[in-house]
Amino acid sequence: MTIQKKSSFFSLVSLFPLLICLGVGCRKPTPVKSVPAAIPAAEPIAQEISKEAKKEPKQEKPTQPVQSVPVEDVGSYAPSKKIKTMTLDELTKARAYYVKYDKQVQLADTLERLIALSPDHEIIQPYLREFAELQFKRDIFAESEVLYQRYTQLYPGSPDVAYMMFQGLLSVYKQLRPASHDLTKVKTLLEQSKDFLKRFGETHQYSEQVQQLIRTAQVMLLEGEYLRALSSLKKDAYAHRISDLQAAMRRLTYIETKVLSQLPEAPEVLDSELKRLLGELKTEKYTALSPDDAATREVLVGVLSETFEVLAQLCEHYRSSLKYPVPSEGWF
Repeated sequence: MTIQKKSSFFSLVSLFPLLICLGVGCRKPTPVKSVPAAIPAAEPIAQEISKEAKKEPKQEKPTQPVQSVPVEDVGSYAPSKKIKTMTLDELTKARAYYVKYDKQVQLADTLERLIALSPDHEIIQPYLREFAELQFKRDIFAESEVLYQRYTQLYPGSPDVAYMMFQGLLSVYKQLRPASHDLTKVKTLLEQSKDFLKRFGETHQYSEQVQQLIRTAQVMLLEGEYLRALSSLKKDAYAHRISDLQAAMRRLTYIETKVLSQLPEAPEVLDSELKRLLGELKTEKYTALSPDDAATREVLVGVLSETFEVLAQLCEHYRSSLKYPVPSEGWF
């Protein structure tokens, strides 16, 4: 009996949950709403995580190269090869890339290569102009001078040939050194400027500026010859050689006949005094001076010194009116 009662009891216990479920099955479980109450609270967290996950690509953008290649300019292309190994098409794209990001050194090398590989002059023309302008902008005037000249020789009928020729003159001017140095570039500037006026006349839009460049070259020639003549006189101060005085006099004759004649008339005071001194130096007692005539030699040195003083004032007078100034030692 005892064992049967126990088994019955456990049977009733096992059926108890079922009876509860049957008793409440028709009612809506009131506590159900409270149990999952934490779940809706967790949903915003999941949403925030997903939102932040969506934002991650935006946060990664700044880590990409700042100077990304715009699709509308050169697409996704970025130069990855050495310029000397690029094809013509690759060079064209590389040029656009270097222009976009102002990489002037690489652009210069690319343009030089494009000019070398381009099959005809029509294709070369815009590259040659761009190359000349770039080197001028970079203050590489020796190269820009050659490039401008090459352009005017290859495309003499181009509408911009006058501009390119004028830029070539400016390139020469930018290479001028003080008059105490070699005057080869000064003479080049003078000759090429005169050629410009012969070709385009004196009424062209650049002609007035070209005439100013001519004036600068003429004044530099005057100053250069003056300094060389003065140097001969200074040599005589310690060497006491009649040949140095004669060299100074020859320089002064050249200045009078070849240089001053090309410049505008000097102020009357300077002009009359200079003519008087130059005339005196032509007298026989100075041109046929004996090395043993110390007294006359001393007088000659005095006349030469006065002449150089007047010439120095004349150089300063012409300098003050120049639109394109004479370079000084401070330029270099």
